[in-house]
Amino acid sequence: LSLFQTRSEKVKKAYLETFQDKNNGLINDGQDTSHKSQHANMFALTFGLIPEKDIENVVTYVAQKNMSCSVYGSQILLEGLFDYGGADHAIGLMAAKTERSWYNMIRYGSTITMEAWDKRYKPNLDLNHAWGGAPANIIVRKMMGVAPLTSGAQKIKIHPKIGTLEFAILKTSFITGTVELECRQTDNTFAMRINLPGGVTGDLMIPALKGEKKLYINGQPTQKQAEKGYFHLKDFAAGKTSFEVK
Repeated sequence: LSLFQTRSEKVKKAYLETFQDKNNGLINDGQDTSHKSQHANMFALTFGLIPEKDIENVVTYVAQKNMSCSVYGSQILLEGLFDYGGADHAIGLMAAKTERSWYNMIRYGSTITMEAWDKRYKPNLDLNHAWGGAPANIIVRKMMGVAPLTSGAQKIKIHPKIGTLEFAILKTSFITGTVELECRQTDNTFAMRINLPGGVTGDLMIPALKGEKKLYINGQPTQKQAEKGYFHLKDFAAGKTSFEVK
């Protein structure tokens, strides 16, 4: 393992030395050009190649380009935005009604995700490209933050990032059973309800940005302390539980 970690770091170092603009931290499209695209920067962001000090600048640049990438590339774009502080913008892109949006596929008359955003981008497109349905997994894995942490889904993470949405509700299934999650927020409160199947433990990250930033579990105040904007509850027991930050 250490061998591959060492090789990975060498590749990352060489990549940054070759492609990163040292003045602003953005990624150039090639070794001999200063041109920068959303594509080059979103791939580097999502695959963890951007140094921490440059992440905010890269996220800002990528977000400014909106949905410049293709339907195929949207998976990488949305993952990077959710993982590095651009959740609200990512949600806006999924809900957009522009020409380069999933709504435009409905407007076009397709009943499943298309190969391109519109026929004018690819005249011979077809109307049945399942890989064009990035929001189907992004909403579950990134926006609601629900995913298995161990094989067999014995431990499941719940790390919601719902941006400025007033509420979001999810019901999804794993081999260990059904997970339910409901998030609601106002200007002063963030509430979350979960239902974990028996025998499963949860790794919970609850946003701690509302009110006096105090956490209540099933209506009872706790002494939990937030770190980096979240209450992190590890190995949380199965069953129905309500949380509120206010």
